[in-house]
Amino acid sequence: MSSSGSSVHKKIKVKIKEVESDSEALASSLYQMEQQLSNLTLERENCYSSLATHYLPELDAQSVQTTLREVRESVQKVFAVKQERRSSLEKLMKENREADSKLEEEIDRVTEQIEYQAQERDKTVGLISAELEKNIDYSARDKDAKKAEVRLKQYKQRVEEVRLESEKKLPSFEQNKIFSYLLKIGFKTSNYTGSSLTENLDSWAAKKVNFEENKKCYDFLKSMPELMKLEVERRQEELDKVVAEMEEIESITEKKYGLPEIVEKAEKLLSQRQTLIERDKKQDEEYSLYIKEREEIDSKKDPYHVQAVQQIKNYLKGEQIADLKTRARQTSGTEDDKLVDRVDQIDLEIRKIKDRAIYIKKERDTLSEKLDGLREVEKRFRSNDYEGSYSYFPSDFDINMLILAYMSGKFTTSDVNDEIDSSQHTRTPTYHSSSNYSSSHSSSSSSSSGFGSFGSFSSGGGIGGGGFSSGKGF
Repeated sequence: MSSSGSSVHKKIKVKIKEVESDSEALASSLYQMEQQLSNLTLERENCYSSLATHYLPELDAQSVQTTLREVRESVQKVFAVKQERRSSLEKLMKENREADSKLEEEIDRVTEQIEYQAQERDKTVGLISAELEKNIDYSARDKDAKKAEVRLKQYKQRVEEVRLESEKKLPSFEQNKIFSYLLKIGFKTSNYTGSSLTENLDSWAAKKVNFEENKKCYDFLKSMPELMKLEVERRQEELDKVVAEMEEIESITEKKYGLPEIVEKAEKLLSQRQTLIERDKKQDEEYSLYIKEREEIDSKKDPYHVQAVQQIKNYLKGEQIADLKTRARQTSGTEDDKLVDRVDQIDLEIRKIKDRAIYIKKERDTLSEKLDGLREVEKRFRSNDYEGSYSYFPSDFDINMLILAYMSGKFTTSDVNDEIDSSQHTRTPTYHSSSNYSSSHSSSSSSSSGFGSFGSFSSGGGIGGGGFSSGKGF
């Protein structure tokens, strides 16, 4: 059993929501890790402060505590600025997604209205078709149009045959020097001016090449294609006249059933939908910029950051701090040893958290990139009207497997789009109308150039040869 375009579209959107959720979960993990690092740093500072109070004179101990606090605060100021901007970005991203969600709902609502108009159009065209079949005048003209088109096609084929025959045979006449000479001097025509002696010689030459008979054949090959083209034009006009009469009857019937109003409303809805899609596209572009800035904030190592981090590293490795740890190890008490052990444990935990944060950040950034690709696929799917009621995919088409292949890196977005394009089909009703005929006439009185057409309310080109199509969905 085939899958509808709308069901495939929903699966793509569900996957996008899942990836968005996974991406934000990773971002949340990074924030939690930063809080853990802040808490561990503060705890480590307290451990050193306790050791300083225990082993150093009061002034030295106060100096260590003050310096530790100042260094930590200088680092925290750097992170505070960045966290403030990131918090602002998170708010903008949330507002962007909320606005985008509302846009998506609006697009879906307008799309449903377009689908309804497509169904109304098909139902109306069915009524028009049924009435026209019962219309004696229309049926008579339809029969005349069929006959005229058959004659026109046959004659066009004959014109082509004559053209090819002329192209094939004319060179043999023109390459014959005697025949070409007699043709040039206008032998046996009023333009011929040869003397008596010259005429005798030319007559002798003419007999040698059977000029009179070959001249008739030459003239036929030379003039007939153009003459036949004129006949084609006459027969085309004959067909156009009948088609114009059919279109006039169709136009009256279309107005009777309100088809022009349906077409007009549908095209307004299509224009509204396209405007919403463009706004949605801008929302996504804005969101991508926020994502990019957030990634830069998380990875940026500005001079102030580097300086602050280096400052605390240098201090923690200083002689006074190192001396505190040495003294604690050399004494017989256990309380100070526990403090030193805790400092070592904190340093190890900080290293692990940082390593884990690097990994999660890379995962989050990779997922964000994949998310952009999925959104691109979804927007293109919708822009092509693949989610419409007439659009369907074969039973063996599995969009989830395609998305999985993309997420794993086996497929690119182009690969996914190519698979979608090659698998998508459009199922539409067909109706016979004046637009089935190869008429060069274009009626301005008909609301849709023949009831088998829907003007711009089409993206898939022609139904029953008449162009009445909601295309790939509408």
